[in-house]
Amino acid sequence: MATSFYVYESIDEYNKVYGQYTQDLMFHCQVIDIYIVPNLKVIVVTNTNDQKEKANVSKTIVHCRNGVIPDELKDRAELVKYGKIVYDVKKNKLFFNPRVCRKADYETRVDRFYGNLEKGKKKIDYNHRYYDFTRDRINLVL
Repeated sequence: MATSFYVYESIDEYNKVYGQYTQDLMFHCQVIDIYIVPNLKVIVVTNTNDQKEKANVSKTIVHCRNGVIPDELKDRAELVKYGKIVYDVKKNKLFFNPRVCRKADYETRVDRFYGNLEKGKKKIDYNHRYYDFTRDRINLVL
């Protein structure tokens, strides 16, 4: 099963869905950084354990659990900075490093959106980015 992106309209909406699980590390882990390899991969970095673990770099969405990016991706990876992830409600897509006249460095489909937005583009709040290990899900809040 592949990693999926879930987007929530507000932190209250997120707490409705994940209310009882926000204290459990397996359901609610803070995402430290997000890197992209343009037009190829998204790398999600969390700091959940101190054990060495090899990330599966063959996937499109790579999860690095111990806070270290694999050497084969380190030279090509670009850090996604604050305010550079945009959710388009109409297309139901996430855009990483969007540009005005050209296409974004990376775009992906959102598997589920919780909220009532009808149209527009909204920026992701960097204070509320979480990873769910049990369901292999990246939770982002607008």
